[in-house]
Amino acid sequence: MAAQQNEEATPKGTKAGRPSKYKAAYAQEAYELCLLGLTDAQLAEHFEVNADTIHEWKKVHPEFSESVRKGKIQADSKVAAALYKRALGFSYDEITFEKVDNKVNLEMTPNALITQDAYKKKIVTKLVIPDTGAQMNWLKNRQKELWRDNDIDFDKLTDEQLDRVLDRILARQQKKGQ
Repeated sequence: MAAQQNEEATPKGTKAGRPSKYKAAYAQEAYELCLLGLTDAQLAEHFEVNADTIHEWKKVHPEFSESVRKGKIQADSKVAAALYKRALGFSYDEITFEKVDNKVNLEMTPNALITQDAYKKKIVTKLVIPDTGAQMNWLKNRQKELWRDNDIDFDKLTDEQLDRVLDRILARQQKKGQ
């Protein structure tokens, strides 16, 4: 009888339970946090909810899901562009000011001459050489089949395969020794 009363008190299609902590303002906040690189787990920590709640909010609130998606895409694309730029190398202009030996006369007063140190603006183009670490990071992630580290699991090799590997190593050592 009590179960029947509970069903009647709750409209069909709605869930009974604690009300959601979600607020409409969370969509913009989540977007900005994702721009800073936060993960779903970190969003959950920020909003003081469980990570499952973040996933549920993304299902139930399309504006929240879209904000998280857009923030992550924008942040990832900026990092990818910076990594790409660093991998290829780049140049930039550095502006400095150098003091010149002579002084500039600003104003003559009845008692003194007012002068100021003179500076010369100097623009120097600096080169940042390509970074091989950034290049390898890019290639390992973009072309995994070609560039990933191929670690051999020797425990999974048969005795025959191990013998062939050992023969190759010994042959290379003999060539080096000659």
